[in-house]
Formats: sequence, structure tokens, C-alpha cells
Amino acid sequence: YQCSDDGERAGIVKAGTTEMVLDLSEDVPGAALLWAPDSKRFAVNSGSGRSHTTTLYQLRGDKWVALRSPVDETSKRIERAQSAQLRKEHVPKNGSRKHFGDADEVREWADANTAILYAYSDMAVSETHISAHFLFTLKFDTEGNWKIVKAHQMSDKEIEKEEAGEDVSGLGQTTKQEGLSADASFREADRHLN
Repeated sequence: YQCSDDGERAGIVKAGTTEMVLDLSEDVPGAALLWAPDSKRFAVNSGSGRSHTTTLYQLRGDKWVALRSPVDETSKRIERAQSAQLRKEHVPKNGSRKHFGDADEVREWADANTAILYAYSDMAVSETHISAHFLFTLKFDTEGNWKIVKAHQMSDKEIEKEEAGEDVSGLGQTTKQEGLSADASFREADRHLN
């Protein structure tokens, strides 16, 4: 499979053909598509201005299917971090809010089953700037189910590097460490279910 843009529609075609197997026309304007190393998964990062989101796809048999979005999971963690900032700054939660931007986008694939996702949210509450920036490590199983195996809240210095365009994704664990962490996490989940 490969990306195709025939001028009218953008999407995924079978390699060596013009047969469109997945139409991504709605996602593509201003979007970036990142393939996993084994080409059986990819992420479409789309958005404009300071609002970006990612859509994940996986090949099942001969069909590409959209996977569960990470937004719900990442939003919960970001909201907890922002609530902690509000408490630290002694700002009432119900103050006037102004939203500046947010993002959930895959930055890179560490391997075929591991994606590094950057997520942030910026807002002002009662004139106090509140932001939370994270790097999440998503681990996928063979069916395309993923779980967050590592969440790294970025420091102010790391955020400055990110905004300057410097690479901060290397701050995560090595792939081997992530694998060990994910294996332990899956074993713990299996033990809990059993």
C-alpha cells in the first residue's frame, strides 16, 4: 500500500495500482501521514493553527480500519495536570476560561508496535496561563488495541525546546525498556483479569 493524491482524492492505494482502498480526503488538507515501520499501521496528523489531532489506522486482512482515538485518554491526564496547576496557583476552577489550543499527534513510530504521541492543551483561567504538555508512549497489540505504557509530562525547558522546533521525543525510554515495561504492564493486567 502507498499514499496517493490524484488531485481530487487523497488516500491509500494498493502499491503499483490506482485502486483507492482508503479515502483520506477529509483528513489530508494540511495533514501529515506517518507509517509504522512494518507499514501495517499509520497515523494521520491533521489540523490547523494551534489545534491538531491524530487518527490511527491498521491493516486487518485486506482492509484498513480506524482505531480507537487516544484523545479521551490523553485529555483526562492533561486535565488532571491543569487542575493541579490551578490548585498550585490558587485559581478558582470556575473562573473565566479562554482556550488557546490543543493537540494530539503521533510524532514518530519507535517500532511497528510503539508510537510516541505529543499532546498539549493551553488556556487561560481568570487571566492565569495554564498549560500541560505530554509525551505518551502508545503500545499496540496485534489487533490494534493500544494502551499508554508511559506518560512523560514535559518541563518548561522541554516545552521551550519543542516550541523552538527541537526534537524532544528522545526523552522517552528506549524501545527495549518500553517493551519490558509494556510486557510487565500486560502481565499485570492479565493477572488482574484472571
